[in-house]
Amino acid sequence: FAANMALPSENVAHRPGAFKQQNKAHKHGRHKSNRSLESLSRGKVSLKSITRKNKHELKRQERKNQIQQLRKLKREEATERKRSLGGSGVPPFLTAIIPLHADEDPAKFLELVKSCDEDAVITESSQGYCHISLPRFKKRYSFVIPRPGDVYATLDAAKVADSTVLLYSLDGGYDDIGDTMLSILFAQGLPSAIHVVQGLEALPQKQRAEARKQVTKALESRFPGEKLRAVDKKEDGLLLLRQIADQKRRPISYRDSRPHMLAESVEFCPHEGQNLVGTLKVSGYIRGKPLSVNSLVHIPGHGDFQMTQIDAPDDPQGLVLKSRDTSKSMEMADLTPKLLEKADPVKQESLQSENVPDEMDAEQTWPTPEELAEAESAQLETESRKKVVKKVPKGTSEYQACWILDDESGKEGSESDSENEDEMEGGEGFEPMDGDDEEVSDTDNATIADDTESISI
Repeated sequence: FAANMALPSENVAHRPGAFKQQNKAHKHGRHKSNRSLESLSRGKVSLKSITRKNKHELKRQERKNQIQQLRKLKREEATERKRSLGGSGVPPFLTAIIPLHADEDPAKFLELVKSCDEDAVITESSQGYCHISLPRFKKRYSFVIPRPGDVYATLDAAKVADSTVLLYSLDGGYDDIGDTMLSILFAQGLPSAIHVVQGLEALPQKQRAEARKQVTKALESRFPGEKLRAVDKKEDGLLLLRQIADQKRRPISYRDSRPHMLAESVEFCPHEGQNLVGTLKVSGYIRGKPLSVNSLVHIPGHGDFQMTQIDAPDDPQGLVLKSRDTSKSMEMADLTPKLLEKADPVKQESLQSENVPDEMDAEQTWPTPEELAEAESAQLETESRKKVVKKVPKGTSEYQACWILDDESGKEGSESDSENEDEMEGGEGFEPMDGDDEEVSDTDNATIADDTESISI
């Protein structure tokens, strides 16, 4: 019995098992060797000087002083924000009264607020805004009532108001229109809101708690954590005015970053001989950022305009205190407006809002009438041009036919070709080879003649 058996290879690699010997690595002081340091630093240039200063680490006392300074700065900023509204020489608190139910009457609510203090000075502007000067609190208030149900009037009033008073009904809080109005106000940006309900005092004692609970439930769905205020008496009106003055203002970025004004009086002075062109005089309190006379003013629904000057007339709704002399106040009211700033034509912002294309800048957005007329005349001239008839091989396109010469040049070319053929046939030293002779029958010539067609260009 003989069998071919493969001999074991001599170059078989050894495969270590799980118990392979692991030798300890050489410990060279747990630092990089000189060779590794040299390879890492190869090609690098050392710094000649330190490029930045070491950050100073504050000590414990320094950290305490820094915290106290920041706390004092924030307290001063909050105090300045409170003093920037409602006092003497600053704009009054502008409040918008917005009913959320068809049964609520904002005019009735405003009458209750007017009668809350006997010493209050109440005036109304030509635009119908109510101003209340309260010597007891040394504060001034302005109330705006937009047309009920008018979405745009409500949005415009909430856009400039410092705070809003939302009137709820005892019948479910707010209706569908009020719910839609709240959604729109949230989308635009709702200022600080005060939630008011009226009519609880007229209900029996047993029904007040249940009615208040229903309105609070409707309030929680939109304003979680807010409180409901009942205003039915004069004392409630005073507490409401105090809350308007002391509440925290909700910031609205698009409004706080720009100067804005609610027009108290408007007067148009036309120019001589032009009834539609003139100067518009607008009086009111400027809120937000300072206003520059060289900037543009946007009037909603009309556009952007330039200003001529800014005057400072006497405040018609000034804060009148008991200790103030009435004769002095009358003298102050008779003073003429003081000119604060006049526009500079060099620094004044231009009314041009769109870029005018330069005709010499190779920009053309639309062809001119002259170019259109020239193109039409060129097209008519091309169509009226006489068509040229050429004989070309069958299957030739119009583009290929343009490259074929006329008949005269074709005839000259054919004559030269025939002369060359005659020279080749009758030339000396030309002997046809075997198998090179071909005969062309008349039928073939006829076929060749039929393969031509005429094409018009």
